[in-house]
Amino acid sequence: MTPAIEELEALGCQFTLHLYTSSSSNGYGINAAEKLALDPDQVFKTLVIEMEGQMEGQEAAIALVPVSNQLNLKRLAKCAGAKRAKLMAGDKAEKLTGYVIGGICPIGLKRPLSIYADSSITRFSNIFISGGKRGLELEMGSEDLISMTNATISAIAD
Repeated sequence: MTPAIEELEALGCQFTLHLYTSSSSNGYGINAAEKLALDPDQVFKTLVIEMEGQMEGQEAAIALVPVSNQLNLKRLAKCAGAKRAKLMAGDKAEKLTGYVIGGICPIGLKRPLSIYADSSITRFSNIFISGGKRGLELEMGSEDLISMTNATISAIAD
């Protein structure tokens, strides 16, 4: 049981768990898509981002982008009202979120962070995200995820 699963159950949100054997050879998200025979556009990776010069003073955020794409840091910074955005170092991201790299979930975070999701998330009724540990994917409604995380939707992927 992960914090994400506990939070989803407490909220009564519908979801499905998918287990697979994890390997980081191609990247965790692509690995999940391949092992579960999923459309890589429908599998979203959770990236922890450091923001610089943000008006609200928040120094970290989460970006959700399809595993088939890359995050455009300049577009994310502009969307967030920051001067710059960069990927957070793995050890720092793990400490901040309470999850391990390859298992970071935007739900059940150790502390609340702003969530920015690529606009492609709205193309799917269901999406897949890490379930809080390597080898565990959560399938859930995209609208449920957007609503429960209060995600800002913007074209942040290339």
